Formats: sequence, C-alpha cells, structure tokens
Amino acid sequence: SRAASLSTKQSTILYWFWPTGLLTMIGRMLQFVDDVRRAVTDFTLLLTSPTSIMAAIGLFLQVASAFYLFGAAALLALIVPITARSLILPSSIEQSVPLNLVFDACEDQSSNTYANTVENYRIHAICSFPTATLDVMENTLFSPNIHYALTVKLQFAEVESTKKLGLFQNLMRVYDDEDRLLREYSRTSYIREPSILKKATWLFFLPLYLTGFFTTAAQLDVPVTTEHFENPSMPTSRIYFQLQNRFAEVETAELSIIAQFGLVRHLLYYYPVTTFLSLWLPSFFFLSLLLFLNWGLRVTREVAGELEKRGEQRRRQSVTSTKSMPAIEMVDHRREEQRRSVEKQKKEVIREEVEREDEQLTPSSSRSSSASFEEETLKRDTVKASDEFIPDNVDELPECTPPFLIDGLTSLTSAPPTTVPLVACGIEQGPRKRR
Repeated sequence: SRAASLSTKQSTILYWFWPTGLLTMIGRMLQFVDDVRRAVTDFTLLLTSPTSIMAAIGLFLQVASAFYLFGAAALLALIVPITARSLILPSSIEQSVPLNLVFDACEDQSSNTYANTVENYRIHAICSFPTATLDVMENTLFSPNIHYALTVKLQFAEVESTKKLGLFQNLMRVYDDEDRLLREYSRTSYIREPSILKKATWLFFLPLYLTGFFTTAAQLDVPVTTEHFENPSMPTSRIYFQLQNRFAEVETAELSIIAQFGLVRHLLYYYPVTTFLSLWLPSFFFLSLLLFLNWGLRVTREVAGELEKRGEQRRRQSVTSTKSMPAIEMVDHRREEQRRSVEKQKKEVIREEVEREDEQLTPSSSRSSSASFEEETLKRDTVKASDEFIPDNVDELPECTPPFLIDGLTSLTSAPPTTVPLVACGIEQGPRKRR
C-alpha cells in the first residue's frame, strides 16, 4: 500500500508537469476567475433560490480563502526587506554631535595700593587654542568594522578678525578606553571670501537679513577624514578636537559622522522605497508561486482521482463483459444452428417443389434432356434463396413464405398448393414444356 501511495504521488507530480496537467490547472483557475466575475455581475440573481445562495456562499468562501492566503503571503514577504536592512545596514549610520570649544585665557597680574594684601587679575587675551573633548560610549557613534567620514562644521562670529584668520590647522585625535591614541587626523583650511552669488543672495533677501532671520556669519565645513575605521577589539572611547589658531572666534561647532557604504548598503540606505519594493515583490511572487503550485497539485490530485475512478469503472465493465461472454456465445451459436437448419429445410422444400412441377408439366421423354438445365436452375434458385433475409428467430419468416413451409417445417408430407406463386419469394421457375 505504501508503494502504491508513493506511485500515486509520483504519478500526480509527473502529471502536473505534463502540459495536460498545466492546462488543467490553468483552466481551473480561469474557471474560478470567471465564476467570480459572474457572481459579481449577477449578484441579484444568485439570491433568488436556495441553491444559488449556497453556491454564492461557497464562492464567497473560496474568494475569502484566496484573499487570506495572498494577504498572508504579502505579510510574510515583508520579512525579507526588514531582515535584509537590519542585517546589512549598521546601527550607526549618520549622526551629528555638538562640540563645545574652550580655551585658556591669559592672565595679567598687576599691583596697586593694596598690592601687599590683594592680587588682581585681568583677562586680556586668548592664550590657548580652542579645543573640544567628546566622550564616546561603546557602539553609540561607531559600528564595528565600518568606515566613517568625520567632518567638523564651524560657524565663526561676525567680527573683523574672522576675515583675517588665513590658514589654520584642525587636529583630531581618537583614544580608546585605556587612553591610548588610536588615530590622529589633521586638516588645513581657511575661510573663503563670499562668492558673487552669495552676495547677490544677501542683497535679494536683505529684509530677512536685517530682521535676523538669516545671518552672514562665515560657515566652514572641515572634512577631517573619510577613512576612520572602527576596530571592534579597540573601540573608540574619546575624541579630542583642536582648532590651532588663537584668534579664531567660533560660535558653534558640530561633528558630523557619516558611514561609508558600498553599493548594496548605499542603495539600501539612500533609496529605501526602491530597495524595499525590489526585495518585497520577488518574495511575494515566490510565495504566490508556492500557493499556485499547491493549488495545482490539489487540482492534479482531483483529476488523477477522477481518471483513476474512470479506469476502475472501465475495468469493472470489462470484467462483467468477460463474464457474460459465454452466455452470449451460446445464444449466437444456437441462432446460427437454427438459421442453418431453416436454410437446409427451405432448400429441400424448394427442390421438391420444382421436381413436382416438372413431373406435372414435363413428359417423361423430355425429362432426361432437360435434367441438366433443371440442375442449373436449381443451383441458381438456391443461391438466390440463400441471399434472402433469414431471421434469428425461426418463427419470424418473411411474408412471402409459402403456407406449406410455415405449417410443415418438421413434417413435409403435404403437397404444396399450385396457386402459390414462387416468383413472389424471389424464386424463378424453370422453363416448362407443353405436352
């Protein structure tokens, strides 16, 4: 039984891969779509009888089941893009952290009448470079094994000294949790003169600049590095930044951290909708294909079951017909024997009739001369008689059968009447001679 079940499954699968199975499945699907279309079109007609109502309910359940399955496939397809983004993209991609620049002031010690008792200090200049220190928690700003681009965005004060800064150097150092120096980056920069386009913009939006919505403060983006690599064994713990110009008056500073990606990560991060659809649609189509395959296998099993039932019915019919063959053959044999006996008796009756007529009409002297002719006539009449209709049942004889043949098939003692025309039965009489 197990081998039979396996062979049935294999035959079902093979049948599905044949064009007949594919066409059957496609035909069932088209029939289902046509039923849905007709149900939507003739909805009022479906509610006229209980049978139509039950058919409409069954069709509605089929449509609801199909929508449920395809909805589940759509939800399952969402797992692919979400999982891909969570596995491929790092946790830290793009961040901006403010920097608090500080400096040391120069102190001028002077004395007055109270010099022996009181010391007065007066701040009159900047005696150190503006610096900023940023403490980094593990895996908050940088993800392991990812390259990052570090950029410092500076906004200078609107003073005359800002225009005369010239070249200055930006220094950045990266330390680990044990205060060991991991990386050191330096970059030279300067404040550029505003371009003609920027000055035209100032002129065009002059009322906004006068009211304070816009500002003419110099802004500078310093790309410190684009190849900062976060080593998982020695993670970054502290970042130190220094602007090496004592006359730079910086209002705000900000550190921008942007992850550097390859093609796949770049597409996933900067084109989220496109990549989401490109990952979701194939997944949905694949799950839909699995649903169609399942549906096709079920349809194929139904078709295979129907074919198996038809084959079983044919085998049963063949067995019953084989069993009934002997009885049919016996009946046919009996009919054949009856037909042969009737033919034989008929031939004898016809020959005796011809002989009697010849004896009555032909003299004895001419009998010998016409014997050969009579024999030929008898042969011809026998052939014509054999071509006549002989029924299977002996009782069913043609209307032209002589009465003596009907009444005396078993005992041929009575003489045939002379008034019965033998020509009506298709028998030609031989030539007769007058006395």
